[in-house]
Amino acid sequence: MNINVPRTSVRHNTFQSLLESPHIVPYSGNERSSRTIVTTKTYVDSFLLPALCAAALSHAQARTRALHRRLEKANAQGVAEEVTEALFDSHYRKQRNYGPSRDAVRKKVEAALAYRRPIELIGLMFTRKNICPWKRGAGDESVVDLAEMLSLVHLNAFAQFIANVHPYGAQLTILSEGKRFLKSFSLCEAKVRLYQERMQQLIEQLDLKNLTLIDYEDFLGMHIDQDKLGKRQEAYEESLKTYRDLMNPIFDPCDMISTLQKAVSCDPVLDKCNDRGNFVPLWDSIKNSIPYPELTQAAQRRGIEYEIFYREIFQNILAVHSDPEIETLRCEVLRKSWDAAIEHNAQIMGDVKSGIDVAAMVSSTAMRVTINPKPESQHLGIYSVRETTSRVQPWHGTAYLEANTGGLVRSTVLSKLELEARGALPVTVAENQGETFCYADAEAARILLSGAPIRFDGSTRK
Repeated sequence: MNINVPRTSVRHNTFQSLLESPHIVPYSGNERSSRTIVTTKTYVDSFLLPALCAAALSHAQARTRALHRRLEKANAQGVAEEVTEALFDSHYRKQRNYGPSRDAVRKKVEAALAYRRPIELIGLMFTRKNICPWKRGAGDESVVDLAEMLSLVHLNAFAQFIANVHPYGAQLTILSEGKRFLKSFSLCEAKVRLYQERMQQLIEQLDLKNLTLIDYEDFLGMHIDQDKLGKRQEAYEESLKTYRDLMNPIFDPCDMISTLQKAVSCDPVLDKCNDRGNFVPLWDSIKNSIPYPELTQAAQRRGIEYEIFYREIFQNILAVHSDPEIETLRCEVLRKSWDAAIEHNAQIMGDVKSGIDVAAMVSSTAMRVTINPKPESQHLGIYSVRETTSRVQPWHGTAYLEANTGGLVRSTVLSKLELEARGALPVTVAENQGETFCYADAEAARILLSGAPIRFDGSTRK
């Protein structure tokens, strides 16, 4: 491709850096097909998933023993102390120095004990499956694969770990934001509902008793009266106007460097942890999270594989292109993603303005958890899955299985682009018509192909 301006030096998120890097070389379509290995639904249901659940619960038991050793060494006693310690365990909590203090959490725990209530955790996650061709695959946003399975099993084990020391148990409620962001991500409600139904089926199939899943909008409808719902709509409309008034006048697809600099300067939401502010990082992620049928059609006209064409467009998305058709598409992508970020942030700001507190709607002792902890937030940061340096959430990426020297298999979630650059092998399930189920290294792939029992390392640490 001939770009008429040099590549910019603007800092991006990790995924955009992968798209831009000339050293990241994924498979061609034919190469991917030749490398793909096939397992069966019987193997997944009878061996892989039971082994995954057993490893996660075994690790929760190991963390319980470690917790007791720590408290004994510190000469700390009492159920409240045990539960509080569990809620700060480094294998499940993310950036424990952020969020509420240990004393604040202990007070919630003491109240739950006094009221004989379970520890109730509420998290907003699992919007839908990302269909970016280099994150997971340009397929169906209702697909649930091993990435979601890994996360649900992990989250259930976290709640079980807490229940091991709390006499009234623990429950983690997942509020899926599919309906909330229908407009932001150009989603189909039927696909969103199907994604949630498949997640619920997994929870039931795997007997994940510590998890509850409900759509965020459905949850609010159950807990908020019509008057407050009306005020929530008003707050959203005010927030939408705020973002449009700030972000639309500065948008210039022919000078995105200046656009992004101005967006940081006028951002209505401060983020002390990110010098790019709040809006720009969200846009940077959203731009690779929404469908672009115009790119699909253009790739077909040009006789190019969609994923290859997609990467050509995004490799230098900030730079003006000399090809008129490519430039038109680039501008359309930028405008569409910019509008999506405005809509997304307006939804969030509107709920903040209208005082939406989902934890308080559950009970006075419930606590919010988040996958994106902030210093000023009162939410508990948690891992949704074992993270590596790339930190890809399960609904945004592809599961990866990697065997260690002892024959134990470790799992995480990465982007398809990074996995193929590593030489990982695509794994499909015979009954699923070619949909990629996960990727695996050579040794993990050998275990899957052999049909032998698989043993997982349940640790959540790197």
